[in-house]
Amino acid sequence: MYYGVATGETKSISDIDLSILEDIGAYQRDLIQPVSHVGIADRAFTWDEHPIEGTYERFVANDPDNHALYYTITGGNPDTDPQGNGTFGGDGPAFRIEDTATGPRIVVNDQQDVDWENALTASDGRRYMDLEITASDGIYSAAAHYYFYLNDIDETPYWNDQTFSVDENSPDGTLIATFDPLSDYGFPLTYTIVSEHPCHDVDGLDDGEAPYYIVNNQLFVRDSDDFNYEILSTMV
Repeated sequence: MYYGVATGETKSISDIDLSILEDIGAYQRDLIQPVSHVGIADRAFTWDEHPIEGTYERFVANDPDNHALYYTITGGNPDTDPQGNGTFGGDGPAFRIEDTATGPRIVVNDQQDVDWENALTASDGRRYMDLEITASDGIYSAAAHYYFYLNDIDETPYWNDQTFSVDENSPDGTLIATFDPLSDYGFPLTYTIVSEHPCHDVDGLDDGEAPYYIVNNQLFVRDSDDFNYEILSTMV
């Protein structure tokens, strides 16, 4: 067997360093090997909404070449806490990733953001969060979806102090305010006047009649004579 070179000189195959051919063959074999991809699978969990911060689920990803993997949350991680971050101890979005000695895990970062009321709705009516996690070895990456199906729980409604104005001597039955809590979570609410200062009964009639009353979520004038600016300009 003979081969040609750039000079036009013809040489026998026996004159070639066979190690060069071996290297070429190895290179060709590397080229036709299938690409090694990172693997990570979808999973689903069921939780009560607002789990304690630090609650976690483990997840598994793999790399056929045993390269180190790095994880990021690339979708579905809301930061919608209506009271502002840190109200319930967490700060930032709903979840974070921790890489521990026993493997990576998804951890509740702000429990208020793991919220049934703001979750997606599945075709069967269940509420869920769709968290996308990407695993990467620095070259190749793969994404998986982690579905958190949430159970609705009865929660304590919350609202801030509010200020209203009403003209003095307004007729009995005058609407003073409509209560609008920051969240009622879909459950029916009832309202009660739990304390009022005795001096609010200012009409001098000593009739013991409170100056206001509540119907559903609205506050009304009960005793017009008690709304006397000259005696009491502010009621709490």
